[in-house]
Amino acid sequence: MSIIEKRNWLESKGIIFWSVKNKDGTFSALKISGDEQTKGSKKYKDYKTAIEQTEDNYFKHLHND
Repeated sequence: MSIIEKRNWLESKGIIFWSVKNKDGTFSALKISGDEQTKGSKKYKDYKTAIEQTEDNYFKHLHND
């Protein structure tokens, strides 16, 4: 399944990931679900990787439970 297909599936469940820039210049993902926002602890060099890696990991987590 492509990253776009995974993203569409997550969005259909009301889960969106956004990237935020940390003070040290790295990026982390922010999971938004309804009124809840959770910032990830992993840091990435660019915003695209932060979002794509986090979406992929979260998708795998949901499908392994």
